[in-house]
Amino acid sequence: MEAEQLALDSAPSDPEAAFQQALSLQQAGQNAEAERVYRELLKLAPNWVAAHFNLGVLLLARGAWHEGFQQLEWRLQKPSSRFKVGHRPRWQGQKLSGQRILIQAEYGYGDMIQFWRFLPRLCEQAGEVILELPRALQPLAAQLDLPLTLHPEGAPLPACEYLLPLLSLPHRLGVSLTAELAVLPPWKSAFARSLVSSLETVKQVGLVWQGRQASDDASQKAAYRELQRRKALPVDVVQAWVAAFSSTTFSAFQPGIAPGDLPPGLIDLGSQLGDFAQTAEHLLQMDLVISVDSAVAHLAASLGLPTCLLLPEPAPWIWPSRGIETPWYPSLRIFRQVLPADWTVPNAEIVKLLAQTTGTNGLQPA
Repeated sequence: MEAEQLALDSAPSDPEAAFQQALSLQQAGQNAEAERVYRELLKLAPNWVAAHFNLGVLLLARGAWHEGFQQLEWRLQKPSSRFKVGHRPRWQGQKLSGQRILIQAEYGYGDMIQFWRFLPRLCEQAGEVILELPRALQPLAAQLDLPLTLHPEGAPLPACEYLLPLLSLPHRLGVSLTAELAVLPPWKSAFARSLVSSLETVKQVGLVWQGRQASDDASQKAAYRELQRRKALPVDVVQAWVAAFSSTTFSAFQPGIAPGDLPPGLIDLGSQLGDFAQTAEHLLQMDLVISVDSAVAHLAASLGLPTCLLLPEPAPWIWPSRGIETPWYPSLRIFRQVLPADWTVPNAEIVKLLAQTTGTNGLQPA
């Protein structure tokens, strides 16, 4: 009886206050409590778009794939969504019977690479799958061993019977099992690589310590910069790794870094990479990739490379909220902050890993 009364007392009565409470809990990493408040809020306001979307993110973080992908569909109801039904109807998952479908580009480069794994199932039933994507991803997508028609983002829409935003694919395909996520994109032989279950001797390490700079869209700059600031690893941590493990070659896959800002001892590959196919070719020469949440991390792990993902607290977007593994990428391991903005624990864990795999103790700079 007391538990029932407590639940009634804690049930929200003001939807806006409840949303702010849930959002604060989510940002603080209290996901279970945030999920409870979102669910209570949606009983009062069942069409609250942001609450549905945020609930979807929480569900995906704990592996509730079916409901999580279902809730994620509410992103398409946001006023800012560019995915308006008009040119062609949105595919609802029905049999395609050899018809043409355009998969629309969505979110960032890494998100698109992450969701390409669902394309094979679509190709099995569609007459033609047209994949819209940014020009920087086209050479990489051409290395997918799939019968795709590539379409540049921003070009006039091609003839097709259906449209679907990329991140809606798992929901429309009925993905609900963890094993369905662990299938990596099918690469042609040039990029195919057997998964590496354990690290041996590490001589070549690829590094990314911060994401891309903000876009030219002024309305998105502030939020994007804050997100990238929260995800970025301090450059002095990178400098310490390079100095401590002098027998290892560290290569920077870092976009947009001026030559004078590059830590000494690093090989600058970022300035040489014109597209993601070139990035993949260089990544395949690495024994290990260490990266913050970035497109390079997604690409390296999708190629089956041993990848260390450095995550802030709370973890962004679709990564699991706990643990070191993710079903999305069998070769990826997560090194996460224990406290927000504190990289002490992940740094110590990376130093330990490098010491074990490079054959040096890493305790004293060279």
